[in-house]
Amino acid sequence: MVGAALLAISACSTSAAANGGPLRGDGAGYGASVVTVPNRPNTMGGLLLCTNGAAFVLDSVRAAAVHGSGKLEDAGIRSSPAEDGAIDGGQGVLPAVMGPVKAYRVTHVCGSSGNMVSELGIQVSRGHGYGAVDGLRINYHVGNTSYKAIYKFTATLCDPSANDNPKYCSD
Repeated sequence: MVGAALLAISACSTSAAANGGPLRGDGAGYGASVVTVPNRPNTMGGLLLCTNGAAFVLDSVRAAAVHGSGKLEDAGIRSSPAEDGAIDGGQGVLPAVMGPVKAYRVTHVCGSSGNMVSELGIQVSRGHGYGAVDGLRINYHVGNTSYKAIYKFTATLCDPSANDNPKYCSD
């Protein structure tokens, strides 16, 4: 069985492609897959957010694209001690310590050794058959200037009863 991956990647160093603004990266992709039952939300998380410039405020996180029966159910933010690592995956609900995305202020500077980090957790699900959420579209702003970024993260949700996508869903 493919297990839920615990993720600890940084938007400012490996996984976000931005149209300008303080959220930057080289655009490299990253992902995780999990075998799950239909219509049961699954938490994946630990996507670290940081800034290469001014602090910024998050407006929304949406799926950039969905495939098959995949769905982005929810997204949340938590501020946690840097040494805690990633949000535990496989939960049916986002951890209670998560806060809403809208109006969350990201202040942690990329590469700094601060005590607290901001983590983006997502909750994904699938209907019947294979599903995937391919990329997270992050809208944010600094003052009156708005920005959009694509976090190149793919959440693949596999159907244990049908091997309809063996490349991503094999045991």
